[in-house]
Amino acid sequence: MLDLDVPTSKDQFHLILRKCLIDSSAMPEEATISRMIETDEQQPVPSWLQLLTQAPSTALDGKESPNTRYLSTVQLLVAAGASIIFNWLTSTYQNDPLLFPSLTSVDQRTGNTLLHILANDRQISLKSASSILKTVATLFQMKRTSSSLPGTPVSIKRKRAIVRQVDVDLNTVDMNRLSQFVNIQNRDGQTCVHLVALRSKAPLLGSLLQYGADVNIRDKDNETPMTLMHDRAMTEQVQEFLDKKS
Repeated sequence: MLDLDVPTSKDQFHLILRKCLIDSSAMPEEATISRMIETDEQQPVPSWLQLLTQAPSTALDGKESPNTRYLSTVQLLVAAGASIIFNWLTSTYQNDPLLFPSLTSVDQRTGNTLLHILANDRQISLKSASSILKTVATLFQMKRTSSSLPGTPVSIKRKRAIVRQVDVDLNTVDMNRLSQFVNIQNRDGQTCVHLVALRSKAPLLGSLLQYGADVNIRDKDNETPMTLMHDRAMTEQVQEFLDKKS
């Protein structure tokens, strides 16, 4: 359980947050955000966006398992389905030039993106997963990804509202860039849709199809998302989408 009453520095609270995410400890997300805001007011640099998206310190190597020690905290947030904190982070730092490249980067060890992590986790609730997926899609809004976007971060003190629901207007999204991101292949040649197919996550499949997912990309085993779908409802979902598109 994340103890929010113990006084801690920003760096200490960050390590506690990581531990809770790794241990799947109970974490009241809204109260956690309030505490993050408080610690940021006391220690504004580095920002929470920098802390949560940068590679972990080498000091963690002996304290975390090989499965987590190389993951950024934002990757752990996604794996844990902490959608309220994730959405708050993207909303708070929406004008920060670090946001887009840090959340759309590729893990150099595995080739995974945040979407691979999201699709591969077996325990994350579909509600949380769908919320995070929509938030990632908003990163590709043409206004936000423009090179002319101002680089001044929003003051965290003025960003106390917690974002619970995110709606995506695809008319405002750069669909070419979003589609390219969705179809990134990891070291095994798998896209996030391969993992959605393997995990039978039909609700996520519909959104990914809208975001330009290609169900015919082959992985290193020559498998496509379509050949990996053992859920008849999912294959019918794909076919219905393709029929409407043609």
